[in-house]
Amino acid sequence: MGGHGVARCRVVGWAAQSAVGDVVRGPHTGAGTSHTREAEVTVLALPGDDLVGRALSMTGPEGLTVAEQVEILGRALERPPRFEEIGPEAVQQAMLSRHAWREEAAVGSLMTCLDRSVGRPTPVTDEAPRVLGRTARPFTQRTAEHAGAFRH
Repeated sequence: MGGHGVARCRVVGWAAQSAVGDVVRGPHTGAGTSHTREAEVTVLALPGDDLVGRALSMTGPEGLTVAEQVEILGRALERPPRFEEIGPEAVQQAMLSRHAWREEAAVGSLMTCLDRSVGRPTPVTDEAPRVLGRTARPFTQRTAEHAGAFRH
């Protein structure tokens, strides 16, 4: 997974947090991800069957740390949120309490993925351009497009 699902979950959580204040919380400021928006891939990949049975490693066009993502979010909001680092255990508990449908093992796997990405280069693959026929949209663009979800 390379942190793509982790990043998506984290950004959705940030939307709820930043809508009520200027602090976003999560683990590992130095964790890196290179996520892409699942809808881009799903909608454009569905018409064909050439992907059936393939395990794809879809990433966005850039690898960003949590700190870089918070900075980009601040620019989109025109107010810099403060990132408050909290331990993975606290994040895991919060995710499980807010989303009862999530399995503990899956959330634990997400936290392990983040743990392992700290201080390492974030992998970026060419799968998205090959599947989509174009580069996936960068985090900066997607954040700007959805800035309203982060405002209070």
